[in-house]
Amino acid sequence: MLIGLAIVVAVWYLLSFLNPVVPPPHTILSYMLEIEKIGTHFFTTLYRIGSAFALSVLIGLFLGMAMGRFKTVEALLGSFVGFVLTIPATIWAFLAFILFGVTTWSVIFVAMITTFPIVAFSITEGIKSRDVRYDEMADVFGFSRWKKIRRVFLPYLFPYIIGSARSAFGVGVKLIIIAELIGTTVGAGLQLLYYYGMGMFVYVYSYAILLIAIYVVFDLVIFGAIERYATRWKR
Repeated sequence: MLIGLAIVVAVWYLLSFLNPVVPPPHTILSYMLEIEKIGTHFFTTLYRIGSAFALSVLIGLFLGMAMGRFKTVEALLGSFVGFVLTIPATIWAFLAFILFGVTTWSVIFVAMITTFPIVAFSITEGIKSRDVRYDEMADVFGFSRWKKIRRVFLPYLFPYIIGSARSAFGVGVKLIIIAELIGTTVGAGLQLLYYYGMGMFVYVYSYAILLIAIYVVFDLVIFGAIERYATRWKR
């Protein structure tokens, strides 16, 4: 990872030398440290990303488990969840701002409504593909219901949970930025549009790097730590 980062920085310095429009990394870093200028917008976006992600995972887990366990629930809700997934994010954004106004919850709603089907369908397929022989083996060894869930059900389902959560988070970050571009009064997406229009590209790069850093930290550090902890039994 460090080698890859060093290569990126070296290529960046080369591009900044060849094209004056591209600021060097140390200039970007100096602007990123001006927390009074970018802090409010960045942390507002971070709050929206975290809230939308938490809601989408909770709703997706609940619906996915219900649809995977009960065919009646899948028959009733499967088509609805699929219909929600097919609607473009821009349509949800305009509907949210029309119905709820230009608020933080409108932005959170756009990301949540577009990403929870990803989690729901993944969990549904994971439960439906589960080998029931593991349950029979747990019954033979006299596992309690809670022990069966903790030792058999969740370890089998975990790859589907972490995979869908990673996908939902990545898509959610993009949708939050799009929603902020369309209609908010505060947020990193709004600032990207503003500074791009003003020709102040150094701030555009600063916000872009911070947003990329969010995804890298969550994917490599947080999701990676959860995955290592949940699969420690494999070692």
